Amino acid sequence: MLGRSEFAKIIKIEGKVRGSALKTDAEYVKRNWGADGLKVVETDFKNLGYPIEYRKIKDLDWYPVCVRLLSLLIIKARFNLSDDDIESMGKMTPKFSFIVKFIIKMAPTLEKGIENIPMIWGKHYSIGEFEVVEFDDKDNFLLIRLKDFKVHPILCRYLTGYFFGLLQFLMPNENVKIEELRCMFKGDPYHEYRFTWK
Repeated sequence: MLGRSEFAKIIKIEGKVRGSALKTDAEYVKRNWGADGLKVVETDFKNLGYPIEYRKIKDLDWYPVCVRLLSLLIIKARFNLSDDDIESMGKMTPKFSFIVKFIIKMAPTLEKGIENIPMIWGKHYSIGEFEVVEFDDKDNFLLIRLKDFKVHPILCRYLTGYFFGLLQFLMPNENVKIEELRCMFKGDPYHEYRFTWK
């Protein structure tokens, strides 16, 4: 499980996250390990001295981003998840988020949906600057960039899945592929992802 020194570093991370992001973690756990699995995760939070009860979290309230990070780290450790599992968890998230569903519904075209992705980011996180660098609907290509978001490596894999899930949500009938080109934890100045589809 999480060591005390790592925990002490994590709770100092600045930034906020919407409760809806935490609720998607709870939904993932309940779907895979039931209500008992969620109780175990909450017990792990309590044992760290940072008690969280997911059912009391409100979708639109802001919470410290460290809670989101702790949630993912506890879930990964408790259920022995691989990095690929964390990425798969991220892929499922847009399906659970009412904020994502609402914003995507306002997008009558793929281009408008792509334009809305930075707004989706801003509705979920108070930190990080998200931008669409290049979008070519004819050549089926999208390049996105996330700046000022060096929180923890677990979020790199999670966000790879999350962004993939967002694009798949916009294009359910396409074969979407994603590649992480740059990562702040590998010394790059920002995170960058390239999407292609057929």
